[in-house]
Amino acid sequence: MTKNKGFTLLELLVVIALTGIFAVVVIASLTSTRGRGRIASVQTSLSAVRSAANTCMTAGTALNSPATPGTTLVCTGDIGIWNVLPSSWSYAVTGSADCHDGGGTTDLDLTTIDGVFKICAYSSSDAKNVSCTEVGCTTSTYQ
Repeated sequence: MTKNKGFTLLELLVVIALTGIFAVVVIASLTSTRGRGRIASVQTSLSAVRSAANTCMTAGTALNSPATPGTTLVCTGDIGIWNVLPSSWSYAVTGSADCHDGGGTTDLDLTTIDGVFKICAYSSSDAKNVSCTEVGCTTSTYQ
């Protein structure tokens, strides 16, 4: 009697199917992890801008619009710059009403004279909005 050495076709198909299922699970988890990483990056960037904006407010200086992130100063003086955001994320601009903060749509507020300001960034692909005021930052679902 001879013994066959090797795997049967059924055993090979089972291994291929299990490998495919495992690959799908890993790719799905990596995709959500990248999205959470982009959101965390935006939260960090806006927190830094919020700190600079609070300094501007203390100095009585209005905020500059984030025209060119990475080079535009938050306000007059060398206090900080508007950080570059991850791809698919944008700063809301005055008049666009893109600050979706869960309580409806509001506009960006770059004035600091009244002791209040609001800056925000949004991404329709990540379906999130990050808004910051003089008090703190919040993250909400982009509507």
